[in-house]
Amino acid sequence: EEDLKRKDPNALTDKGKIHSYKIDDSSIKHNPMGGIMFDIIINDDPNIVGSTGLRKYGENEDIRTVGMDRSKGLQKLLEE
Repeated sequence: EEDLKRKDPNALTDKGKIHSYKIDDSSIKHNPMGGIMFDIIINDDPNIVGSTGLRKYGENEDIRTVGMDRSKGLQKLLEE
């Protein structure tokens, strides 16, 4: 949610462009560089997707996101 709010400060509110999200369970996979990767479907639209991942860099470190690739649909949504 923090990453979505960096892209849309009003995400997950009535004023935001991003109203909802869900993880596409079928997209979850191990990243050979470490961590896991998965797709997030935005606003229940399969054309509006963010591909991201989670990784823990050390045993005592927090789990962090590893960035997000934006589909053309998500890019367009954020530009509107």
